[in-house]
Amino acid sequence: PRDDAADVAPPRAAPARPVVSAAAAVEDADAWSGDVLAVGVGLLCAILPRVVLLGLRDLFQLPKMLYMGYAAAWLLAALAVLAVMGRPMRLPRTPLRWPALVFFAAIVLSLAFAPDETGGVLSLFAKMDLYRWTAAGALFVVTMIGVDRPRRLLYVLVGMLVGGLWVALIGIGEHHDIAALMPQPKWNIISIPGSTFGNRNMAAELIIAVLPVTYAFIGLSAYWWRRGRTNLAATVAGGAGFGLGLLLYYLRLTVTRSTWVGFGLGLIGVGAMLALAKGLARREAAAAELDVARSEVSQSDATGRRPVTMLIVTAAGLLVFGFALMPAALEKIGYTGEEYRWDKKPNQSVGNLAATIFDTEQDAAEWRFMKWASTREAVKAKPLGGGAGNWRVLFPKHVTQRTDNEMFTIGKQPVRAHNDFLQVASEFGVHGFLALLALLAAAMWMTWDILRRRHRRPLVDDDGAAWMAWGALAAAAGILGICGDAFFSFPLQLPVPTMMLAIELGLVGAAWVWIRERDEQLAAGARIPVHVPRPVAFEGRVVLVVVAIASVLFVHYENPRLLAAEKGFTRARSLQRNRKAAAGLVEINKAIAINPDDFQNHFIQALCYNSMGKTAEAIEGIKRSLELYPNLLNAWVNLAMFTSKAGRVEEMNAALDTALALKPDEGYALNVRAKDWTRQRRYADVVELLEPWVDTHLKDSGFVDNLGGSWTLLGDHAKAATLYQRSYDAKIWRRRIKPRETAAAHGAWHRAQRLKWLEKIAASWEKAKRPNEAARALGTASALAGNTRADLKVRYAAALAQSAQYAKANHEIGVVIDLDRGQRGTILTMLRDLLARVDEADKPKVEALIRTAER
Repeated sequence: PRDDAADVAPPRAAPARPVVSAAAAVEDADAWSGDVLAVGVGLLCAILPRVVLLGLRDLFQLPKMLYMGYAAAWLLAALAVLAVMGRPMRLPRTPLRWPALVFFAAIVLSLAFAPDETGGVLSLFAKMDLYRWTAAGALFVVTMIGVDRPRRLLYVLVGMLVGGLWVALIGIGEHHDIAALMPQPKWNIISIPGSTFGNRNMAAELIIAVLPVTYAFIGLSAYWWRRGRTNLAATVAGGAGFGLGLLLYYLRLTVTRSTWVGFGLGLIGVGAMLALAKGLARREAAAAELDVARSEVSQSDATGRRPVTMLIVTAAGLLVFGFALMPAALEKIGYTGEEYRWDKKPNQSVGNLAATIFDTEQDAAEWRFMKWASTREAVKAKPLGGGAGNWRVLFPKHVTQRTDNEMFTIGKQPVRAHNDFLQVASEFGVHGFLALLALLAAAMWMTWDILRRRHRRPLVDDDGAAWMAWGALAAAAGILGICGDAFFSFPLQLPVPTMMLAIELGLVGAAWVWIRERDEQLAAGARIPVHVPRPVAFEGRVVLVVVAIASVLFVHYENPRLLAAEKGFTRARSLQRNRKAAAGLVEINKAIAINPDDFQNHFIQALCYNSMGKTAEAIEGIKRSLELYPNLLNAWVNLAMFTSKAGRVEEMNAALDTALALKPDEGYALNVRAKDWTRQRRYADVVELLEPWVDTHLKDSGFVDNLGGSWTLLGDHAKAATLYQRSYDAKIWRRRIKPRETAAAHGAWHRAQRLKWLEKIAASWEKAKRPNEAARALGTASALAGNTRADLKVRYAAALAQSAQYAKANHEIGVVIDLDRGQRGTILTMLRDLLARVDEADKPKVEALIRTAER
């Protein structure tokens, strides 16, 4: 882009503090050394989205956050070096300043409240929140200072687009199994949760932040087309259009509906701002008797084409390309899409998925509503905030649905609200939430003001103004896209979307200052330099140097430690799951030495001790975990199990009371208490404890055994049999195929489990003296067993005979004897016993069965 500020007259009066002349200041500000900050931000945007670390499973993308910290620290160092060198610069004063300061102050203030919820200790998650937002704040400041020229805006926009396209191409390659697009080794695993890359939803959150950059290039192409620079316009529009098509296609492949909402919100928002700004500018021009529209039309006449028509045709073509032509073309050349067995959403059509956005009955909507309601309760209880990183700790205290809640169990305890605005209010307080809204509102107003000023007569044909206006528009669309996603998801809990939000806010701020000063000066007819920064004062340089040195030293000391602790936790968890507890304990102790304020480390340590038979140490470890996370349901249940094993009954009961207060229908806690009461022969109490939750735990074999066993011991065999039958019908015997398990082994396991439960059902009906029901269960079991298990067929024949189904019994007796002649004596004993008990009318039929067995 062309910078018109270089060729200007000197100022009319010398500055109050003469440092250099205005012309010299402008020339120095235009020097290529001033590009360092913008180029650094652009490179960060290009590289960080694809950063991963092999062998580290981290759903919170810790490596990305650490590298963002490195980048922020070194960019601050570059800023300090430039200031020491005397390069003119300034931090622009914008409407973003006070909301940003209040929001950051709310984060810092929340650290004072955070230990109240975590045993008086500032937890690792609070520190991570502060780390992430501080790094983002530094990048916001660096962007506002560094992007003080249109060409520097270009560096950042290109970097953002490169980062987004990089991720999109990897995702498309994975979906279509295109080896050329896949890194080696295949570290990305975008479609499977658990890698440092994230998952397809997290990839979509990046795409929605950078996709609007293509709008800027397409809009600039229309600007150049209108002015007769058709070759440049066509080249840039073609490249940007192809990039937009790729991003749109991958956004479709992610099937992340919240980002689709964000995409629509961003598109509608900036479209509305553009239309309003143009309309107001034209009214202002009409009032001043200046016809801006005529100027634009006369320029479009130079090519004979209307830019609006070109934009509409381009947009329609890109949508068709991104959603229809690209997948068809890939499949045509042999790259068919992957069929996801574990996740059905990618296999659905866009229309079906879009329709479910408004389906409030689906599971995803219901558990979001539950978490949002619980978060509102947390905000009401603590309007000043419960502390950074503490949503996961607050949720169990304020959960609105404690029973029949599949998202709040021993295996699933939510860690995010799936609504960043509510989560901000619960952690940073209502004042933090309002500050965030004010920050976003200021950015939208500034974008509108940029567009309004750019369409005034003095700037309508200015190349620099076009660059800044379209860049700000793209940044605003990215901000709105992130916000739209944040209503239903958690982009602001992840490093890359948080970084993109900060940088886009900085772009809006820098563009607003540049275009506002240029507009006001040109409108006044003053040919004075735009953006005449001064060298930083001595005290400012000292502050910058101190902050830069402290930041660099901090990240180079702390980041390797945090990474080592995360690797230790990852290895320890894997070793413990693979029954290598001693090796896992060594690794987790290293992690605890670095991060003693991470509850997860103590939890894994306790599991390792328990696996090694060191119950006392396991109890102490789980207690330390609970000090940091007092409402961790999983930890309370494990504490109950460990203390039960150690015979510490009072502690066990106290832990169970706490667990059941958090979730009255938690199956593990109920089972631990039921087993303890069974040992005490309190069978009636077991029934009273478990019976209300039968419908919830029909697929929990331990629960079913505990309740069914108590009914059996109380002599209520019919209830036990009914429970076993309901559990069987609920497919209690099913499970997914395990890794490296063959289909044959999986089928054999299913068959054995079905036989086990059918025998339980039959045994209970037999004890209840209900042969009809027993015969149904035994018939199914007998057929499942095939030519094996003659003992089952004997029981089936007996049940048929006892229920007066003599013809079927006769057939089954013949089958048994043919299968195993050794069962003849068992059958004859059973039939003679039955003969003594049946009515006179049925005795001939039983005698006929005896004769069949004797033959």
